[in-house]
Amino acid sequence: MFINEFKDWLLEDGRSKETLRSYEATLKDLISWYEETVGDEFDPREISSKDLQDYRSFLETVRKQKPTTVNKKVAALKTYWTFLVETDRVQTDPTRKVKMKSISTLHVAPRWLTRREQARLIDVMEMEKKDETPSHKWKRLRDLAMAQMMLQAGLRIAEVAALNLDDLDMKHPRDKTVIVRQGKGGKFRPIPMNKDLANALNSWLEVRGESKDGDEAVFLSERKTRITDRGIRKALDKYFRMADIDNASPHCLRHTFAKNVLDLGGEKQLTYVKFLLGHENINTTQRYLTPSEKELRRATESISSER
Repeated sequence: MFINEFKDWLLEDGRSKETLRSYEATLKDLISWYEETVGDEFDPREISSKDLQDYRSFLETVRKQKPTTVNKKVAALKTYWTFLVETDRVQTDPTRKVKMKSISTLHVAPRWLTRREQARLIDVMEMEKKDETPSHKWKRLRDLAMAQMMLQAGLRIAEVAALNLDDLDMKHPRDKTVIVRQGKGGKFRPIPMNKDLANALNSWLEVRGESKDGDEAVFLSERKTRITDRGIRKALDKYFRMADIDNASPHCLRHTFAKNVLDLGGEKQLTYVKFLLGHENINTTQRYLTPSEKELRRATESISSER
């Protein structure tokens, strides 16, 4: 199956650890499905286009996964067979006949938070209880700074986890900057900090304390080691529940950042968002122009004769 070799090949190609985990999970899922369905041991040399089309159909009809999710898994498998062909482990690529699902942009608008939802979320995170313990305050200030890093600077969860102290340039009163050195695809990008982010970071850094083994991570777990992607999700998920915000996740904060910048208007806003988010293709950024379901509903309700 060459999973470890595939991961090494991806690393050499500059893929992120998050991509490695995602691709490995997809490959293992395919192997499990194949062996349970066909009854044979998985061998990439024996896999046909029909097998992969059946797997895709299984994801769509049985698991009822969204087209975007299915496409990500198909893309992972295409990359896997590209690796096999390039390293002479197989002679043919069965994924060539497996097409990506065509998706209308109306169905892929990212989930972002409304202004009211943003205010509720930050209010919950900033709320200091009368009997708040030092450890609770430590976590709350950390969580607020992590959330603001995504909401005010548009970082991905993995980028927040990867930040080191020397990635924060906070020497200048007005020109504070966060530097993303390990962006998607290994891309580097500096992002100006606004006052909301700078204030949240200052409050966190005052209580951060020393890390275990001198780790330079900006954000620490309770064990004083670098917090993981999963740790960030787990830490922030509870605040969405506390703020009574449905169908949202920490990644929505990055989407919200993009939406907030675009809503400022102006011809150059889309270009600004492209650079700030680290997108290589402007088409990726344009999906933030796609109206949400609430916005479409508001548009149709606005022309109704009944109010």
